[in-house]
Amino acid sequence: IVCTLPATAAWVPPASWLSRWLPVAFDVAYRPAVTPFLAAASAAGCRTVGGAHMLLHQGLAQWSLWCCGGGGGSGGAADLEEGALCLRGVPVAPM
Repeated sequence: IVCTLPATAAWVPPASWLSRWLPVAFDVAYRPAVTPFLAAASAAGCRTVGGAHMLLHQGLAQWSLWCCGGGGGSGGAADLEEGALCLRGVPVAPM
């Protein structure tokens, strides 16, 4: 289940959705780190992914596209290092 509502909406899915299927719960809100949605999903035994995690990985992917010409990098540490070199004007071999 993906929740795109602001944390202030305090929405939680029906308990039957959580207990029946034990879905992975994604929340795009990152403040607070644990929203009512994530708290309910976690209490039901679901795996949860908070908005800060999603924001980080989205940012890494965008960084790779912007700094490295969309080389299809994984968005990991190597991509960040390559991006930093690009910003400093150091030539980087294409992937």
